Amino acid sequence: MTARGAIFLLLLLGCAPRRTTPLAPLVLYNGGMEQGVDYPTRWGEPWVGIKQRMVHRDTQVKHQGAASLGITLSEGTGERAIGQELKVAGSRRLTWRGWVKTKGSVTATLALRAFRNGWEVLPYTSALRLTQESDWTPFEQAVTLPEETTRCEVGVLVKGRGQVWLDEVTLEGDQVQNQLAPSLWVAPPQHQKSTSAYPGFFWDNPDGWQFHHQAQKHHLSKTNPQVVLVGDSLTWGWTSGGQAEWERYFKPLRSELMAIGGDRTSQVLWCLQDGTLAGLHPKVIVLGIGINNLLRDNASEAEVVEGVLACRTALQKTCPSAKVLVVGLFPAKESARDPLRGRIRRVNVLLKAQLPDLLDFGNRFLEPDGTLSYDTAPDEIHFSTKGYALYRALLYPKIVQHLKDTRP
Repeated sequence: MTARGAIFLLLLLGCAPRRTTPLAPLVLYNGGMEQGVDYPTRWGEPWVGIKQRMVHRDTQVKHQGAASLGITLSEGTGERAIGQELKVAGSRRLTWRGWVKTKGSVTATLALRAFRNGWEVLPYTSALRLTQESDWTPFEQAVTLPEETTRCEVGVLVKGRGQVWLDEVTLEGDQVQNQLAPSLWVAPPQHQKSTSAYPGFFWDNPDGWQFHHQAQKHHLSKTNPQVVLVGDSLTWGWTSGGQAEWERYFKPLRSELMAIGGDRTSQVLWCLQDGTLAGLHPKVIVLGIGINNLLRDNASEAEVVEGVLACRTALQKTCPSAKVLVVGLFPAKESARDPLRGRIRRVNVLLKAQLPDLLDFGNRFLEPDGTLSYDTAPDEIHFSTKGYALYRALLYPKIVQHLKDTRP
């Protein structure tokens, strides 16, 4: 029978040939919990409160290999889901397996959960539910994802008080792979020494920080700026809340940014080691960094100062012809009596002792009673449009002052 005849026969029988779309690869990363420092790479790190995480990478208690995913529960944290998100569309058959251990008064429910429309959980059956202490116990769950699935998660739902460990997780099915995470996805230590260089990391977007860093590095190499502003989210914010001020005042000075939200002194040092400003000859560099050393590392005031000074030294070494202006830490938190406020003031005092020309603008952002207003910093740390207008009015003349042959 000819090919045309076969197609005609299939049509006649109501069985027209259908094109099948190959399933997109589905990857589970680091199921053995081998990668990572403070917590396993690609496995969630839910926060309990300031500086407190439920999740850690446990190198002492593990089923196999070097480490497991450890979860520490305390009263009042409620039920939490801890696992790994997988991007998937449509129906497919999946099976996941692993090992779990519990200690204390905890309930651990192992489940592969499917979602549609963002966060709507589709019906699921758990692979295993432990309600009392258990040594390492195997679990397995076979699931057919509904057609309307847009993403799924493998992991454990936990509540109570005690500890849970998860290890040796694997996923099976059509076009499914179990792999180590790419090297750029491996998070640096949670707490970093302020004078040591580390790359940044967004735990919910593992390659996001490197993407921003490489984009900025490439852009700077092409623009050869006269002015570079180096820092964290307060500097990065010139592209959002401060954009109007930036476009009107700073761009005509050939200004560019080297800043990513959440950065500490460690990230500035790493970017400079990576050659972000190599071969460039800016006339003025503005450095505003250090608040995240307090917020994320709980560093001492002296350690923050050491980190800021290390960044200043590295900038001067990289761009010896540039004038490096250091901006003091800005006030955070609404109340003048907040403990963080006092720590910020002490950092600035110590910086001023080392840098007489420190640009300490902090008090200009406060109300007469010492409060930081919602209009200036809606989240008690990042500036509004009004805040950036004030920052520009204070910073811009200082930059112009140091730019030879440049007019405002």
